[in-house]
Amino acid sequence: SLASGGACIILAPDAELQKLAPHAHVSDGGGMTQHMRGINARSAEFQELFHEFAQHTSTDRWPADHPDGLLRSRPKDGVGVLLSPFGFRVKCAVRLEGLPHASKAWSCMGMRHNAALAAIDVMSRAMVCLRSESGMVHVLGNGPSGICAFCVDDCSDCTFHPEREAVASLQATPHFRPGGV
Repeated sequence: SLASGGACIILAPDAELQKLAPHAHVSDGGGMTQHMRGINARSAEFQELFHEFAQHTSTDRWPADHPDGLLRSRPKDGVGVLLSPFGFRVKCAVRLEGLPHASKAWSCMGMRHNAALAAIDVMSRAMVCLRSESGMVHVLGNGPSGICAFCVDDCSDCTFHPEREAVASLQATPHFRPGGV
């Protein structure tokens, strides 16, 4: 079953992820990064651990009796995974701190979404998959035509605000809605 908490995965080429390096700090002492070494995102093991990471608990920490001692009682905070295009983790349980403000504003979204927006704005080519605590899922992309956002739920109240754009050519893409754009 899928986790009921919020989650974030940032997928980008290594050179793009390096742009986040000065801002990316592990929140768990590196336990999840160590645990995920050599595990591909397509594997059941990766998916199970990621869902466990995203699962909301009363403490938002790994259980004290977790089988991996590196994870026991550690915080489950931040971006779940910085992922290479080959499907392997670069860093897990990442707090993004000190990023410049994004060139777009995102109304009605919280810290996870706005941190992801700021992160993708720093990179030239990247994708971000986000799930809010309420279950709303977004995909952000950044490429030659700028940042675009898609929602896989009804997100009629959730839009980018162009008045915060630093570059006039960046245009917000309407959210995707099932059955059409």
